[in-house]
Order: sequence, then C-alpha cells, then structure tokens
Amino acid sequence: MKGIAIGFLMLFLSTFGIAQNFKKINTEERIYGLSKFWQEVNYNFVYFENSPGLDFDALYKLYLTKVINAKNDYEYYRVLKQFCAYLKDGHTNVMYPKYINDALYYPRIKTERFGDKIYIINIGKSYENKIPKGSEIIKVNGINVLEYLNSEVYPYISGPQHTVKNQGAKKMLIGLTGSKLLLEIKTPGGKKQKVKVLINGKHESWIYPEIKKSEEIMSFKNLTNEIGYLEIKTFEYSPKLEQKFKEILPKLYGVKKLIIDIRRNGGGSSAVGNELVKYLTDKPYFYGGQGSTRKHLASYKAWGQFGDSTATKKIGIKPIAHFKKYIDYYYNRVWEMEPKNKIINDVKAPKLLYPLVVLTSNSTASAAEDFLISLDGADRNVTIIGQKTYGSTGQPLFFELPKGGYFRVCTRKTTYLDGRKYVGVGVVPNIEITPSLSDFINNKDVVLEKAINYLKQN
Repeated sequence: MKGIAIGFLMLFLSTFGIAQNFKKINTEERIYGLSKFWQEVNYNFVYFENSPGLDFDALYKLYLTKVINAKNDYEYYRVLKQFCAYLKDGHTNVMYPKYINDALYYPRIKTERFGDKIYIINIGKSYENKIPKGSEIIKVNGINVLEYLNSEVYPYISGPQHTVKNQGAKKMLIGLTGSKLLLEIKTPGGKKQKVKVLINGKHESWIYPEIKKSEEIMSFKNLTNEIGYLEIKTFEYSPKLEQKFKEILPKLYGVKKLIIDIRRNGGGSSAVGNELVKYLTDKPYFYGGQGSTRKHLASYKAWGQFGDSTATKKIGIKPIAHFKKYIDYYYNRVWEMEPKNKIINDVKAPKLLYPLVVLTSNSTASAAEDFLISLDGADRNVTIIGQKTYGSTGQPLFFELPKGGYFRVCTRKTTYLDGRKYVGVGVVPNIEITPSLSDFINNKDVVLEKAINYLKQN
C-alpha cells in the first residue's frame, strides 16, 4: 500500500507541476492569437468550400469568450485547435508550443477504428495481464466511446471526415503526463472489465509483434522472380533520399512488375515525386495538379462594395451600376489560376513501363497524393490499391502563436488537371481495401497480398 500511495502522490505532484507551468499566456496574448488566426484564414484560406454554411466571423466572436476563459495554456491551445477544426483542412492546423508537446504522452495502448467500433490491437508490457489483444473499448471515463470521440477527440482534429476518424481513433488516449483515464473494455471472450490507464510518460515496447517494415526512407526488395516492392516513406527532399534511389534504380530495371508502397508517406515536396514519375513514363512531358489561389485587390473590393445593393444598403448609400463588375472581389470570390503545371521529362535513362501498382492508405498525404495526380497527368497505366488517401495538399503559410506555438494556413487550392477534386475527399483507389480487425490481430497485410495477386494475374 505504501508503494501505491507514493505512486499516486508522485502522479499528483507531476500533474500539479504541469498545471503551474501552463499559465504563461495572458489575456491579451490569448485574444491576439485567436485574432491572428482568424485574420490570416479570412485573407488567405482557399478551402472554405469544404465547410459549407460556416459563418467564420460569427464563430470568431463565439471563440473570443472561449479563449479568455480557458483555464490554462493547454486548454487555450485546445480551444484554438477546435476553432481551426471547423475548416476541415489537413494543411491548416494549430500546433502546440514545445513545453506543451513535451508534457503530452501516448500510453502504450494502440487503437484502431473498424466501422463504429474501437479495438485495441497492441499493448505495452504494463498492460500485458490487463488487456487482451483484440479487446473492444466500450467506454472512456464512463462515456460511450463514440460519444467520447465526438466530444473530446474529433472536434480538435482538422481534416476531412474520414481522416479525422482515422487519426482520432489512433490518438484518442493521448493526454497530459500525470492524468489518467478509465477504460471499460470487452475482451474477445465477451467479458467486460475496467482498466485504469495512467498517462505517466513511461516508454515501453509493444508486447505483440507487428508487420515488419523497413525503417529506411526508401527500401526495395524482390517479392517474386518478377515482382519488385518499393516502399517510399517520404517525399521530403534530401540528398539521402536521392542517393538511395540511385542505389535502388538498377534493381528496378531487374524486375518485370512493380509495387510502390506509399501507405506511410505523409508528403514532402511534389517535385520529388515528379522526379520519380519521370522514370515511370515515356512521355516527353506530363502535368501535375492544377493550382489556384485567392486574388485580393483592395480597391477592387471597395468598388465591388459600391456595386452591390445589399452592401450599400448597410452603409446607407445607393449602388453604382458601373461597379457591379467588381462585386466578386468584395465577396472574395476571385481566383488566380496558375498556368498548367507542365513538367518536362528530362530523364534520359530507360523508362520503367512495366505493370505498376501503388498502395495507399488514409495516411497517404500531401506530396504523396500529388505523386498520384502526376501519374494521372502522365496517362500512366497504374492500379491504386488500398484505402482512399488523406485528402489534403497545398501550400501552407506559417505564423507564430503565443509562447512558441504556431499555425499554418493553406493558401493554394489544388485539383486534378481537369478540375476533379481530391482535397477534402481523398484519391479513391481502383481497388479499395480496408484491413479488418482480424488482419491486424493476425499480422496479415491484405493490401500487399491483393497487389501481388493482382500483378500475378495481369
């Protein structure tokens, strides 16, 4: 009992210390941070279309009170994240300062969402005799798990709905070191039991082995005599990635069919993906996504106000007919379209024109999605297998927030060359497969298996 008492005392002191350290941001800074975000989104953001019916100004007024009343810095940033999440964009986010990030901990309980249920697919050693693998989470702190997700997790994640559900299920147990959660679970045998989860900052290995994946940023292996497997975990430009590709390229010439796995690729630079596309097509040029951005001209906006009867009525003057042509500027509906993103194929080496499969997941994002769009723009015959992608790309603009936090705003709208939308919805695979609970439990990579079988038959 003495050891338990000391343990809980240390936990209390840890929580108390964090709470004391989390009162650095004064009221003026809180209001400024929210106002800065609201201002830059109003001026620069390109995806309001993904939040139809959103009155962002009215929401700002509501959140002024929320940021003022937040009980500490952590809750203040949570309020900012919630405000941001209404925009439903994965490239428009609020990020914690380092001192808050350092206090957050992900307990060694790995969770996944399958349909409308949340299951535990791996655990750390401290939970070995408490949580059987494959247990379903029924409640969190006495609240039905879906209600808990809808109130405490999803509202703080910015992105398309399918992405929010995917991320939220994985991150639902993250909390401040020193806090705790009470889970009610149902074991695979149907037994219900309660488990205390201490957010204690303890690092431990996973109990159950998982599908072995290379930790290299790019790796290659032969799956059969004909089929090669290339995994690319990032499109961030680096000399290391470029050198790795040069090492692997001769092996790519030695296979007759190829699987490219970008399921864990969160993006980077679209230019890096385009360099790979140059090896995958014999066309002299191809097209990337079509970009556009909002166009703001202050005097045109003023003229547009004078041309709009609704706007002039509010300020007590009559509309002026010859200013009507500027009304779209007043309502921020004018776009600057970029020239077509024509990419010259300057690679002289032999091209890899054999059958190609690309594996995707909900975590395939940003420049990794742009890579798929460029393959489409190259008219490359490719079969995409897996889950629909994250559904977010663009050019973010970064701004500081109080005490070392920051936010970013997506300033570039991107579509397929022909205008088809993928931001907010994701790139939909030709063959859509979502791994099941059984696949996770049995360490079975059904997406890769499907790709191998597909290539054997085609």
